[in-house]
Amino acid sequence: MSRIFKKWMVYISYPLFCCLFFNVTLPTSAQNTWEFDQQDLQSYQQLLSLKRIDTSLIQHKNRNSTLYLLHFRQSVQLLISDNPSKLADYEKRTERVLDQLRKQKSDSPYLKFYTAEVLLQSAFVHLKLGHEFNAGWELRKAYREIRRNIKTYPDFLPHYKTIGLLHIIIGSVPDKYNWLLSLMGMEGSVKDGMNELKSLADSDNVFNTEAKLLILLMQGYILQESTVAVDGLKSLYNSNPQSLLIGYIYVSVLMKSQESEAALQVLESLKDLQYEGYIEFSLLVYLKAEALLQKGDYLQAIEGYQQFSRIHQGQNYLKDAFYKTGLAYWLINETDSTTKYYQIALSTGTTLTEVDKHANKQLESEERPNQAIMEVRLLTDGGYYKQAHDKIENIRSSDLTNKKDQIELNYRKARIYHQTDQFNAAIAFYKLTINNGEKNNWYFAPNSALQLGFIYQQEDNNYLAEKYFKKALSYKGYEYQNSIENKAKSGLSALKDRKVSE
Repeated sequence: MSRIFKKWMVYISYPLFCCLFFNVTLPTSAQNTWEFDQQDLQSYQQLLSLKRIDTSLIQHKNRNSTLYLLHFRQSVQLLISDNPSKLADYEKRTERVLDQLRKQKSDSPYLKFYTAEVLLQSAFVHLKLGHEFNAGWELRKAYREIRRNIKTYPDFLPHYKTIGLLHIIIGSVPDKYNWLLSLMGMEGSVKDGMNELKSLADSDNVFNTEAKLLILLMQGYILQESTVAVDGLKSLYNSNPQSLLIGYIYVSVLMKSQESEAALQVLESLKDLQYEGYIEFSLLVYLKAEALLQKGDYLQAIEGYQQFSRIHQGQNYLKDAFYKTGLAYWLINETDSTTKYYQIALSTGTTLTEVDKHANKQLESEERPNQAIMEVRLLTDGGYYKQAHDKIENIRSSDLTNKKDQIELNYRKARIYHQTDQFNAAIAFYKLTINNGEKNNWYFAPNSALQLGFIYQQEDNNYLAEKYFKKALSYKGYEYQNSIENKAKSGLSALKDRKVSE
């Protein structure tokens, strides 16, 4: 189940549920009161801004809306802490909430909406802690609840947040797993999900901000519409400069779009929000260290990763943080510190996220990357294309001693040309990468095929775009496979939608 749903659930769970955490007691009963009152609304808005709230004001209110908010908050607590010892207690609390909702004899559309949302939140928690089967089963139950709600109350807007997200997750599943989705009675597409989220985002409903954020995340991470996503988040952040959540998502998408310099500027403006009144958001420290590493400011990056390792309460991203600390030391030729932090990284954290998996693979490999090529990769990832181009021009293929470095050199050239809109050169080097590297289990050839698909899609060459998206799906057993497969599938889906509209 993790290979099907993990990628997009991770992207969505952190931005939308990384909020605050407190110890609370669930209300003992819930009256037939479903919509947020003014106090609930204030608490919900504070949660979305990642502000601390005084739960004593709401935890004894016997309202169904408050019951939902408290579970939302409890889900946040476990998603941030990553503490598996807390899971059993969380599961009991979740079951209590679901029992209280099941006992309600109400014709309110909020009943099944809250039920589906609680199940979806619990699915994210189980996935985060490595319980993929539980997560998949709760996704199925959430899907069934919300589908029944839509059938009974088709004009009820909030449930389009839940079904839209579920349809995007389902629509990102590779075709080979469609039989499993059919068996589970689940169907949907990214296009359906985006349209459903848009219907909520364009309304004045209380949940419209969540829908807007989800749309922008999908544009930035799935649909390759990075410019649209960055512009939308910039506008949303400028309108909500006190929202740590919106700022975090803006930074995440900027870095995904190779705009690390802009990300560093936003991170600087968010510094004051990480103190009084707001949670200590460790992932912002991690992202800043990432941006500094890409920029080549290795000493400050080391300080950032070390700070993150001290304050982060979870297990995800720790292995990568220690690995990157060692990597930064390696890039400044501090071999003793490199060895020290690589050893710490090997025995620390988990391998649930793709960055931690990548770190673990690098740590277990007997081969070390070429230092100059690594610097080119980091500069390119950060959007420092001129510096990357200048450095790669000084690397001679004849000086590279192994096949992987030679193939990666061509791949890195392709990435630089692609990002600087030199498409003919990019196509040539992507094809060279595929020809020389497709028999190996490195990600260079699969991602080259994916990127060729995007280039030809942009040029309205549907035949070649489809050919290379399918080629990207043909590779197996390499790093970042889930991410590349999901993007290729989304690309094929977009081509299909284009054909229908024509």
